[in-house]
Amino acid sequence: MIERNTGLKVIYNYDRSVAALDLALHYANFFLMPVNATHNMTLTSHYVDIGSECLPKSQIIGYAMEVRDQGLICDVYIGPGCGSSAEALYDYADYYDTPIIGCPAAGLGAMDSIADYDKLTRISITFTTIGDVLSRFMAFANYTTPYFLQDRASEFYRELSMVVTSSIQRRYWKLYINSKFMFFNSSDNWSTNKTQWLLSDVKKRSRVVIITANADVVRIFMISAHKLGMTSGDYIFITIELYYSAVWGRYTWKYNDSNDELVRKAFRPLQVLCLQPLPTAEITNFWQSVKSISKKKYNYSLGHAELVDPVISHFYDAVILYATVVKEMAAAGLNYSSGGDFGDFTTNYTFRSPVNGPVSFNNDSDRLWYYIIRSFDSVDGRFEDFLGFPPVIDRVDILGDISDDWPKGLPPNEPFCGFDGLNPICRAKLGLTKGQYAVAIILPLLVVLSILFSFGYVLKRFRDQEKKRSLAWKIYHHQLSTFETNNVLIAIHGDQFGETISLHKTETTNPDTTVVLKASLEGKVFIYQGSRIQLRNIPEPRPRDSYLLHREIMAVQRIEFYALQKVIGILLTEHRVCEAVVGELCLKGCLDELLKDDSFDLDWEFKFSLMRDLSNGMTYIHASPLKSHGHLSSFNCLIDSRFVLKISDFGLPSFVPARVLEPPVDHLPDEMYEHYLWRAPEYLRDVMPVSGSQKGDIYSFSIVVQQILLLSEPFMLTKATGNNESTVSARDIVLEVKRGSQPPLRPPLKLTKSRIDTQLLQLIEACWDEDPDMRPAFSRVKVVFMLMRGKLGEASLVNHLVRKMEKYAIGLEKQIQEKTNQFMEEKERTGHLLSCILPKSIAQILMSGTNVHPETYDSVTVTFADVPGFLDVVKKGVPTAAAYIASLSSLQDLYDAVLEVRDVYRVESLYDALLVVSGLPTRNEGRHAEEIAMMVVEIQKRVSQLRLQGITKVNLRLRVGIHSGPCVAGIVGAKLPKYCLFGDTVNTASRMETSGEAGKIQCTLATKALLINNSHYVFESRGLVDVKGKGQMETFWLTSVTSGTDGVRIKLKSAQTDASED
Repeated sequence: MIERNTGLKVIYNYDRSVAALDLALHYANFFLMPVNATHNMTLTSHYVDIGSECLPKSQIIGYAMEVRDQGLICDVYIGPGCGSSAEALYDYADYYDTPIIGCPAAGLGAMDSIADYDKLTRISITFTTIGDVLSRFMAFANYTTPYFLQDRASEFYRELSMVVTSSIQRRYWKLYINSKFMFFNSSDNWSTNKTQWLLSDVKKRSRVVIITANADVVRIFMISAHKLGMTSGDYIFITIELYYSAVWGRYTWKYNDSNDELVRKAFRPLQVLCLQPLPTAEITNFWQSVKSISKKKYNYSLGHAELVDPVISHFYDAVILYATVVKEMAAAGLNYSSGGDFGDFTTNYTFRSPVNGPVSFNNDSDRLWYYIIRSFDSVDGRFEDFLGFPPVIDRVDILGDISDDWPKGLPPNEPFCGFDGLNPICRAKLGLTKGQYAVAIILPLLVVLSILFSFGYVLKRFRDQEKKRSLAWKIYHHQLSTFETNNVLIAIHGDQFGETISLHKTETTNPDTTVVLKASLEGKVFIYQGSRIQLRNIPEPRPRDSYLLHREIMAVQRIEFYALQKVIGILLTEHRVCEAVVGELCLKGCLDELLKDDSFDLDWEFKFSLMRDLSNGMTYIHASPLKSHGHLSSFNCLIDSRFVLKISDFGLPSFVPARVLEPPVDHLPDEMYEHYLWRAPEYLRDVMPVSGSQKGDIYSFSIVVQQILLLSEPFMLTKATGNNESTVSARDIVLEVKRGSQPPLRPPLKLTKSRIDTQLLQLIEACWDEDPDMRPAFSRVKVVFMLMRGKLGEASLVNHLVRKMEKYAIGLEKQIQEKTNQFMEEKERTGHLLSCILPKSIAQILMSGTNVHPETYDSVTVTFADVPGFLDVVKKGVPTAAAYIASLSSLQDLYDAVLEVRDVYRVESLYDALLVVSGLPTRNEGRHAEEIAMMVVEIQKRVSQLRLQGITKVNLRLRVGIHSGPCVAGIVGAKLPKYCLFGDTVNTASRMETSGEAGKIQCTLATKALLINNSHYVFESRGLVDVKGKGQMETFWLTSVTSGTDGVRIKLKSAQTDASED
């Protein structure tokens, strides 16, 4: 029982939520409802339309009784959304002991304590918890006299105000009696004069103002507050926007009107109470499914908004909750049909929603939420997270720094001299004259002020610099530009930390290790502040920017070392959700790609350079405040344009998903084991710390070094079996290392011992020792590489790298030349093919990338020709399909031979039929009629002489129709383009052919007029002929043609004689 057609007045609407209910019913019946020998249950739904407004008790009960009278016994009620309607339905459900799931029924609790509704479970937002959070904020900031301005213009805000007031009255009595609750109606000739009158009363009573109203009304209040001087830091204003919705309004200073800049200043003391958003891939997929089903099945459009409406997902959760509880209560032998038992079961209950994850309830069976108060940042023009209020725990989390807009902190509960200025401490007499009193006060005050001013100036400059640094790491999409390139494919390589967007195309058998982030990123290099950058996608669930993350990123940004990738900042969405880590560009991709590139020769000197960079980078991390990396692998070892190895993915533990830290179990999908190949054995058996450990890094380092030395995957992942090689799965290796067999499984370095320095081999074996305490520190690793560098010689290494790069450049040039040659050959073949199906001039235009537009030609000549009875003769005379095709091919070859030497274009040919035009696309003045005439005469002659294999005594005769006139020609189709003719000239030529006779050439007066001036052609009038679609037309037979070169006349006598020469 849910309201519908509510528009945007309230947060609940059946029309918006019905698709979510369908999805939930489908999921519950397939995966949750018990189907066994004891229970065989299926969920079905019945909807009752209760209108669009809150209804009186009698009507709601009437709807419920009407359903019961129809023979439908409801096992559970979901809805209504309105609090008063839900209260009425609860009385009916209470009588029949039926469970009721409020969604949202947020307005319940205004008249009675929510604890009295023992058969009710509320799955969505509740107004009672808003009162709790506001009271916790008052206690945190030591506010005892808040002033509540409550709009009664709509039923929604009326319920909100009443429930918040009642909640504070019942649970926080002392705060309630010291608070002021003022109601107003914003729809009743509302004006700034009324807001100023209300705010003038606020100034006499309180420093903290809570406004429960729409964003448009709050905007008017803040403008008035600014004009009254209440936005300079002495007052704090709090409003409510639980999530992005038209019901709450748009809390932004930018309305694109004349008050924008004024509002930006006025918003400085404004705080917004909201729910903590949980953007996940599951929610995004759910929202897309809901929008699609709503449109296709119910013809209801949810618009183009990408932001999920949480209440719609709560309707989904309502069904999942009921199915889950029924399943668990049935398994425990409990009565799930009893509303009382159902309510008791959901008290302090937790279940998992496929969309929203874990969902928990409190003692009153109300859903628990993490609330956030966001403070307006006047510099950035955004609301930033300030305080967090966890559920159940009486604690306030500090999420952000507001010292720039509140340099003195939050305003005190009461002015120093009181709201009326009558505090006795401010009126004490010192027994001095007024002049003495002034001197005694002013002189010391001036000295103190001068000292404070100097100190404040220095402190402000320092804090301004810190502010710039603190904001510099926040990067938004509009700050990025793209650098187009045709030779680069941006791909993302999965690793433990996340996904790295690199600039190399990779090939892998695992579809999860290379994915394209989104179409907008493909094929582009990003530019930030003039420098090319590299993005690393942050895995789900993606956190929002917070004070803890701010500290982490500031620590990472201070780290600068040649063997570590420089972290520039974090890419944020418009809603401050962290999307990707922004780092310096490493053009050559990751180490894993380099090792798989067979075209690049990695000899010993180059391997040593990579290993030394890796060792130096890890030594620096271990000596820094970070202490350890934790997730080292060949995927987060990047290669820059100078072939320097740079380590990435260090620091920022907030971005590491908890699932990554868990030890592997036996039943994971095979691809999930791959990122465990670099993990130390002790962390394969127990949960790994979020940043790992230094001993664990040493182990990971040894596996990467093994990859470099053997140019292979970790553990080589292959084993010899006779003369063949078979793949060893990552799962087998990881579980074997986890078991800790003796001797422990390690990569087979000893098989290639003769090619590896003995000292290096001993170091690697020590690094992957089973006992972490036996593994050396990176300081010892660095010493070993310094000794090896002494043997190699620094100068020889540098020279070698230069030679390798020169060789690489030459090889690259050869590859480019080969690819260019292949491209040109392919282009030539494509051009030839295109010229076969289109006129050459048109094909050349298309090959140049230019569009071909339709064109009108004033005078062309079109002919249709065919051989009547040809197909019947061939079918009867040839025994096989191959011979049939060969006969057709012979005729078409005959056509081709004649057309190639004439200035004509074959538009179409099918079996024995032919459509040819002259005079387009290249205009040939007045020669088009003669070109067609000479062509058809020659074809007629050759057809009469054609002999087909297996067919004797056959007399083939060509039937021809010709007409001249205007025509339109153009390209039709994109995938299979065709050059087509349009106009009456084409139709008339077709009629000349179909109304003609075999062995004769029929033409119109228009064609004869073009040829009559030429003595080479002789015509014979056929008289008036009925032509389909044209009526009666005078047509002509072309009876003879004289060759222009040798004067030989070709006579076209009749249909019964072959062409002959005089």
